[in-house]
Amino acid sequence: MAELDILLPSLRRDAALRRVREFEQTSREVDYRIILVSPFAINAPRVLHIGEREARGGIHALDTAYQHSTAPYIACWSDDASPTSLCLARMLEFVKRHDDPFVGGFRLRDRHEVEVEQRSVYGKLYVGWLLSSRRTLDLVGGFFDPVFRRFWADADLSMRVWTNGGCAEVCPDGWVIVKHIEDDVKTDGVVKHFESDAETFLNRWHGRWGAGWEKKWMAINQPVLPHDAGRCFFIRPAHFLRKIRNASRRLFRNSPQG
Repeated sequence: MAELDILLPSLRRDAALRRVREFEQTSREVDYRIILVSPFAINAPRVLHIGEREARGGIHALDTAYQHSTAPYIACWSDDASPTSLCLARMLEFVKRHDDPFVGGFRLRDRHEVEVEQRSVYGKLYVGWLLSSRRTLDLVGGFFDPVFRRFWADADLSMRVWTNGGCAEVCPDGWVIVKHIEDDVKTDGVVKHFESDAETFLNRWHGRWGAGWEKKWMAINQPVLPHDAGRCFFIRPAHFLRKIRNASRRLFRNSPQG
């Protein structure tokens, strides 16, 4: 049994194959296994393929991967994120230094090597590209909840950690490079699920954490400045989320179904 299972959903064979090769090059110090949920197989060492006949969204695929995991540590990944040298080893060490429940987030750079902001809800940090112990997930009720179709399962997991007396923090030297892939699959997900997933999150958490906050996703979801990524004292409105939401509304209005 590997020490770390990396959960990787993908509908893009070339991107998934690049991620598999990057882990081979950057993570030799870690006893890991990749659990790939996809309609295609990749024949490579350390890869367990779970066939996906019907695409039901990234969160459902991640949940499927988690159901097949056995390792004491779990990492959540995507096919548009590249690991950097030693990032898994550094993150594992970081997580092991903390008491459960705890979830660690990778630091993020974009394709131009510029650090990307982290995110918070209700002033609490949440992390998407993450690593945690299985014990943490058992303590907080499991991994990503598939009640969320496309968005905010990562925020929900982090809030379950905070609610159970734990915390989420960013590993200071565990870097990931994110090169967002824009395609019809992603656009379709925004159109169909952005608003409904936000409503699901608010209905679940606003009663507990929402005192003093307007019950709107754009009000509670705020970025954390990169230089203070492990804390939530310096935040500003998430303008990029407004752009995503507004673009999705325009697409929906202009679609044949709209």
